[in-house]
Amino acid sequence: MACQVSQLSQLSVILAHHHTFAWGPSHALGEFLSTNVRELIFFEFPFAHRRLERSSVRRFVAGRTLSTVSMKTPVMPETLQYAWHFYKIVFACLHLRREYDLFVGVDCLNAVAGLIVKRLGLVRKVAFYVIDFVPQRFSNPIVNAVYHWITRIALRQADVIWNMSKRMEVNWVKFGVAPEKNILVPTGFFQHDVEEVGISDRQRLLLVLAGSLNPLKGVGLVLEALKDVLRLLPNVKLMVVGGGPYEKELRNRVHESGLSRHVNLLGYIPDHKKMLELIARGSIGLAMYQPDPNSLAWYGDPGRIKEYLAFGLPVITTNVPEISLAIHKANAGIVIPYTKEQLVDALLRLLTDERMFVEMSKNALALSKNFEYNDRFALAMHRTLRFLNT
Repeated sequence: MACQVSQLSQLSVILAHHHTFAWGPSHALGEFLSTNVRELIFFEFPFAHRRLERSSVRRFVAGRTLSTVSMKTPVMPETLQYAWHFYKIVFACLHLRREYDLFVGVDCLNAVAGLIVKRLGLVRKVAFYVIDFVPQRFSNPIVNAVYHWITRIALRQADVIWNMSKRMEVNWVKFGVAPEKNILVPTGFFQHDVEEVGISDRQRLLLVLAGSLNPLKGVGLVLEALKDVLRLLPNVKLMVVGGGPYEKELRNRVHESGLSRHVNLLGYIPDHKKMLELIARGSIGLAMYQPDPNSLAWYGDPGRIKEYLAFGLPVITTNVPEISLAIHKANAGIVIPYTKEQLVDALLRLLTDERMFVEMSKNALALSKNFEYNDRFALAMHRTLRFLNT
């Protein structure tokens, strides 16, 4: 990818995203662009429902941070906060007083802000980076309809669409999006963040469940299955890395189920590299998504699965995320229906069959090579260059 990366060194890019307290693909994109393009302006806005209070704008030139502006988001209703973020993007770009090559808007609101900036002659092309999609994003039907209306505008008007999954690309046909505008940009990992851990150095009976905690991610099902597994393998442990709306209820449930000696709830780990070090200790990665039509995992691409694979952890998951197809094909884990019985069976097989475990570990590591962020982002930018030259 070296030749493709070298082509980026003359580009000027604006990147805008909303984020939670968890590290994700848009943070990774910011890290990649900050060291590979000539200039990057990086807008970061917290979601209104998260614990972060401050927004920031950072300017990078030739890999160095030249300036950082931090600002507190005013206390106001959620919809007005998003409008304030929208205004800040347009206002800041007006003050830059020059034309940038590319605006990457992560989510529809930021992409539409990029379209306004383009109309003002301040950016040449706009990429809409779609990192998640669900049919029912908001419980309020009016708000949900407005959200999808804005999404359609961004999809139709953006010069290029970056998608997490092929399912997204298929879905956009309903919105009238030309197929040639789509570029697949899945989640991944940076190789420099991953230290190879030998199979013999892992904690063989340690299960890992990482990510933001909510009921749709099957945490409750994992606890129910663990109780059955412990009857045959009493030394098995479960490490849960992550926080979220389900964390308090989960702690209560672990205590009430008598599993406190076997389940280690670490909560939210703000240092992403530290979180990766924790994942590397385990032997099996769990991602038991419920088959809910409104699950973010159906159209999205759960990043924790890629991190499991990067450390060679066989993955046990359902067929909800698209990556489950690749895991099954590569024999890098076990894809099962969302039932306790199937999960217990899969766990016992991987925990007791050493030959299967070693083979799937090697396959997981091999599959992960397709998702290294430097390679994926370099390829996406190379394909985006075709649109910049039209």
